[in-house]
Amino acid sequence: MTRNVGDLPVCPIMQECDHPTGWHIEEVHWEETVTLRHLMPCNDLRPHQLDPSCWCTPSEDTESPDFWIHNSADGREAFEQGRAAN
Repeated sequence: MTRNVGDLPVCPIMQECDHPTGWHIEEVHWEETVTLRHLMPCNDLRPHQLDPSCWCTPSEDTESPDFWIHNSADGREAFEQGRAAN
């Protein structure tokens, strides 16, 4: 189940997520044939919409169509990829 902010569904577990990687995958089912998957940061500074037009400008994975990778507001990707000092 998702909650709505305006017309865009918001990830229902953004603040409750405790996945050890700090990321989780949420699925959105459109009609009977389309499933979009969103890789989203847990406990981010802002809630994310389960939509490609989310404020974080997610990118679609080039190898897995309909798989959207969101960007965090807290910049955790830089630490994970070794681009920022701890």
